[in-house]
Amino acid sequence: MILLSTIAVVGASQPAANTTGGEASTGFSTYVVAFNNAPSIQMDSKITDLVNSFNGQVLHRYSIINGMVVSIPDNKASELKKLSNVKYVEKEQTVQVLLDKAVPQIGADKVWASGYTGKGVKVCVIDTGVDANHPDLNGGKVVAWVDYVNGRTTPYDDHGHGTHVSSTIAGTGAALNGQYKGVAPEASLMEAKVLSSSGSGSDTNIVKAIDWAVQNGAQVISMSLGSTTHSQVMDDAVNAAVSKGVVCVIAAGNSGPGTRTICCPGDSPYVITVGASDRNDAIASFSSRGPNRDGSIKPDITNMGVGLMAAKAGGTSTSGYYKAMSGTSMATPMTSGVVALLLQANKTLSPAQVKTVLQKTAKQLGSSVPNNDYGYGRVDAKAALDYVLTGKIPVPTPTPTPSPGVSPTPTATPQPGAGSAVSLTSMFARYNNQYGQMNQFQVTPGTTISQGIMMGNIGDYADSYTVSVNGIPAAWWTMTGYNGEVLQPSSAAYIQMAITPAAGTATGTYTFTVTATSNSASSIKASKTYTLNVASGTVTPTATPTVTPTATPNPTISPTPTATPTPGKSFSGTASRSSEYYTYLTPTAAGQVTATINWANTYTDLNVYLYDPAGNLVAKSESRYTTSETVQFNAPAGGYYLLKVTASNSYSGVAFTGTASANTAQAYVKTGTIGSTPVTFSVTADGSRHVSARVAWTWSYSTVSLSLLDQSGRAVAQGTKTTDGFNAAYEQFDCVPASGTYTLKLASDSATRSLSYKLVTPFQL
Repeated sequence: MILLSTIAVVGASQPAANTTGGEASTGFSTYVVAFNNAPSIQMDSKITDLVNSFNGQVLHRYSIINGMVVSIPDNKASELKKLSNVKYVEKEQTVQVLLDKAVPQIGADKVWASGYTGKGVKVCVIDTGVDANHPDLNGGKVVAWVDYVNGRTTPYDDHGHGTHVSSTIAGTGAALNGQYKGVAPEASLMEAKVLSSSGSGSDTNIVKAIDWAVQNGAQVISMSLGSTTHSQVMDDAVNAAVSKGVVCVIAAGNSGPGTRTICCPGDSPYVITVGASDRNDAIASFSSRGPNRDGSIKPDITNMGVGLMAAKAGGTSTSGYYKAMSGTSMATPMTSGVVALLLQANKTLSPAQVKTVLQKTAKQLGSSVPNNDYGYGRVDAKAALDYVLTGKIPVPTPTPTPSPGVSPTPTATPQPGAGSAVSLTSMFARYNNQYGQMNQFQVTPGTTISQGIMMGNIGDYADSYTVSVNGIPAAWWTMTGYNGEVLQPSSAAYIQMAITPAAGTATGTYTFTVTATSNSASSIKASKTYTLNVASGTVTPTATPTVTPTATPNPTISPTPTATPTPGKSFSGTASRSSEYYTYLTPTAAGQVTATINWANTYTDLNVYLYDPAGNLVAKSESRYTTSETVQFNAPAGGYYLLKVTASNSYSGVAFTGTASANTAQAYVKTGTIGSTPVTFSVTADGSRHVSARVAWTWSYSTVSLSLLDQSGRAVAQGTKTTDGFNAAYEQFDCVPASGTYTLKLASDSATRSLSYKLVTPFQL
């Protein structure tokens, strides 16, 4: 008798019931222990010993914050709070993210608005079956069915996992007036039951289902299952499916947070392997991590997979049409639904192209991209669709060589330099604290002018570059920001070049060229030529010959030319996912207010928002695949208009330059935390100056009130709370108080939670 390996359902764990109650309870609960500073080895050991003495357990140690997760008796939590360096001890909270929240988070609702709902695309779900009588899945939604467990001819689900997965992909939401629609609500479902009522099954049946799906015209195979033991037969099966043009979307597994925990067949390099993240785009603790068994990076991408509300199979558990489940099992169908949307938009996409599109357009997460937690980041459905509709179909990596017996047409091996390209984009030059183009300035010998340059890898393969300068003496210049490291496709490096003409340099114009040359193929290069005007001197420098700029191969979209900035009306800065940029536009009268920013390449997306003095959002620009954003507003009066620049998909700072039609004023940003005690600042008014302030915080269900008080404590200005995105809010006011000293006051309505705030003002506090 041959003993077959079994495959377990990848972590469709249901959230624990929400518990309440004080420390009088003797039950065990999960707590987060946070530290003021990273705990020493001794401190970590002390807490571990204390938790063990409670018969508890250390469940996880965070890296993103200074903290750990422990399971302890409720009446022992206060003892942990007394330890030195412990910032707080917080009981685990139950949060449910519903399909009506998850779908907008990845932008699928915007894809629907563009006319794409997955119609005409067949997705095969290989799982525990499906309840085809569920209101969200009936009416012909299931177009094909096979049962390799019990041999029944009518669809059913005696576990519930497959129904939840299927409705996440293509549920209509009919049971609750469309509230819990799947990602591709008009896609068709093929259902293969390979897992029993206990959630397990054999790899031979799974391979049968893959074969059945391919033979019956599936365009996507979605598998929320896996084994911690590698199965060559399943690996061969999914590779063969990919070679025949079927996109295979596979769960990474729920064996995290340890490394090298990717499940099979998600460990195949040719499938799309999906990890799980939560509503805040934080990686789920259970989500399996890479690297893969061959050392490559996995997962490929992540998607929403924590507390996802979707269809419940009839007769499997509690009453009702829906239930919440968590796991990479949930993140996988979220991604399969997005693939269906893309294939409706362009049915010629190959599996490799679909994978590359998802990776290139994902919301970048983690310290570097890609990484073994998030892969390339969280799927962004609207960005992926936009990428496909613009015709920017990526050149995929070579098609995998399948098992013997499958003979696809081989893809040519790329030649050195093929698919490689580099770009150089000039940013503003800076001289004597003024910004502009280099040729605008007259540079005195012995003083320094700096030039910003953005170098981007605009090819399809990772590459490194040699940056050279020709036309001026080497002793004149230094360069920082790039040291020859490898740049991944769609990434960039910001180079800062400092030029200091030697003392005594003769007055004149000096032309020089900066060139970036690929280290994989010397024919791949890009150049920028600059003009340096030296104001005085007597010695003529010995310069090397100026190199004629080489045309950049594979031209891409160039930034919109920026007008020569007028002093006081130009600005520059950086923005990242964790740090917005602020400045004020200060028109003196009513009229049109315009601001434009420019940056290096289309792969780092910046957005611009303009707020009037009362804090109302009056203009925004959120274009994709561009290197410029412009906002315009017909201001009814002069005042302080706050401009905010964000970079939601970049953890590293994205440098930009900007110009405005009105003079700009520096925005001062002060950050801190606030608890039950108000935070105050002293402000002096002269009777004519605007006093403007804005406070922003996360956790929009809490409030940080903002007010300006006179010496008697009377409020002369009060902000109004405005929600800002998914879980943030702000208050803002603007006034011109009488001459005197005032108190700017921040107050929180939370008696137990400390809130992080960001205070923005046009004056230094």
